[in-house]
Amino acid sequence: MTKAYIRNIEIVENQMDLSLKIEVPYDSAVHSPKVTLIYKMGEETRFIPVLVQSYYPNTDGKTCTIIAGYKYNIDYLFTSPIKDESVSIEVDVLYGTDHLRDIPFEIDTKVLTVNTPYTLSTEESKIVIKRVEEYVEPKKNYFVLFLKVVFGGLYNFLVRVFGVLLLPFLFIDTVAAFLDVKKGWVTKNERTTLRFFVDNIRVGFRTITHEEIGRKHLKQNWVSLWMAFFKKKKIVENRITFLSNRRGELSGNPADVYEIIKDDKSLEIKMLLDDNPMHRMSYYTLFKFAKYYSTSKVVIVDDFYELTSMVEKKPDVKLVQVWHACGAFKTFGFSRLGKPGGPKQTSNNHRMYDRAIVSSKEIRRFYAEGFGIPIENVVATGVPRTDMFFDENIAKEMKDNFYSEYPDWQSKKIIMFAPTFRGNGRLTGFYPMEHFNLKEVSDALGPDYGIIVKMHPFVNNKVEVPKGYEDRIINLSENSELNDLLFVTDILITDYSSAVFEASLLNIPMIMYAYDLSEYIATRDLYYEYEPMLPGKLAMNQDEVIDAIKNNDFETDRIEPFKNKFFDDLDGKSSKRVAEMIKELL
Repeated sequence: MTKAYIRNIEIVENQMDLSLKIEVPYDSAVHSPKVTLIYKMGEETRFIPVLVQSYYPNTDGKTCTIIAGYKYNIDYLFTSPIKDESVSIEVDVLYGTDHLRDIPFEIDTKVLTVNTPYTLSTEESKIVIKRVEEYVEPKKNYFVLFLKVVFGGLYNFLVRVFGVLLLPFLFIDTVAAFLDVKKGWVTKNERTTLRFFVDNIRVGFRTITHEEIGRKHLKQNWVSLWMAFFKKKKIVENRITFLSNRRGELSGNPADVYEIIKDDKSLEIKMLLDDNPMHRMSYYTLFKFAKYYSTSKVVIVDDFYELTSMVEKKPDVKLVQVWHACGAFKTFGFSRLGKPGGPKQTSNNHRMYDRAIVSSKEIRRFYAEGFGIPIENVVATGVPRTDMFFDENIAKEMKDNFYSEYPDWQSKKIIMFAPTFRGNGRLTGFYPMEHFNLKEVSDALGPDYGIIVKMHPFVNNKVEVPKGYEDRIINLSENSELNDLLFVTDILITDYSSAVFEASLLNIPMIMYAYDLSEYIATRDLYYEYEPMLPGKLAMNQDEVIDAIKNNDFETDRIEPFKNKFFDDLDGKSSKRVAEMIKELL
């Protein structure tokens, strides 16, 4: 029987330090158990992970122990601070393929509260937190905000003047770095001489003057000031605004939703599409953001949109996240609390979504956890960008487009190599190509196979096609959509990428090449135990990948159960369901 013990729980002011010990039946195939606390306040339910600190089998060989703990900020458990309602906490465990709920617990050591506006009690295998002091809403001083914009602008002007005076010294510094007399602000790598000089001076200028940080603060204050201005403006009840930082044009899920609603004359549709980060956006673009974000009834985003986490949203404005990926594979957002690259619990990122769409009810809890929002805000509509896989006309069009550009590939069996990135994100992402030597793989398989390389957008290291192999290896990382390429893919080689979800809809044979599985689980982690949930063959090194292809060994019987687990509706009507949900919000 599963049992949980509260080893320690302390509340000091608004910080709750919680430590758990959980005993479960031992399964040697489980490598990464998950412990989650379910917080309930009124009609809101939050799933917040507890960091697993150790996991080991007990001496009886039949049970094992999970030790987990984290220090939580009580004011950030929900989208709004606890005021006068009770909050109950339940323990929830994912152990391999088992989901263990309603776990009874005992207080193993102590319960302690010191100098705090909260009180604790235990009721029916739950912990209950209750605010005992009156909550006071913090007041905003808009005059101070105005002064920040004025003096911030003056400060940035003076910094630029100071920077101009520094340019001769930065040029001398760059010459010294180029001659290896000293370390430069950037590395030479594959930069040309001119590129090195330009980049070194630019990065040196920004580092010495903190110019980029100052500009970011100024623009954040600029947006906040306009948000204060538009706060009293009425919401346009039929206005829908699309926001995106991914690209300068509408694409992916938002584009599919737009196609459904674009001809509805009763709607006023606005778009603000800018692939620049916030600190590089123009002041006019930031003004338009403040206007549309304050006056639209529904705002749609398809990724993390930094500005929405920096300003306060009106309660009547509904923010909808139509995330760019399907299923739930590698952990993201608040699911990574306490892990390298993970956010702080007090971060506002993602927490403001009124709706987030997912591909199935099975994964609602993971998106609620990752985004830091109530599970009630997560809706299993299906993912619009998957509708194309149910349209025979689109399939024919994608194939015709590809083969018109690469006619010699019609006779080849096409392999797409599409791994996810390593590293912590956009700035540090990479993939170590020594683990997949394109020349060796192509030589082993022969000229009848063509290899398409499709790297994640976060991968910064450039992948070179070996000389003499241009007729059987092409790198389409930068100028093609992965989903479009799936229509001509005979075999997909990936690792922890969400591409597996789309590939399963086309029943594409897959090889899961996870050479760094243990390390990846330890640092990045996955929502499910990796091996049991795979839709294809697991390979741990390049030779196993080659053998699987030669022997036609892809374990394709795994695809159907995988597909049915992560997609509730296989009908090509997800865009229509999302559009209907948006109209309901109006």
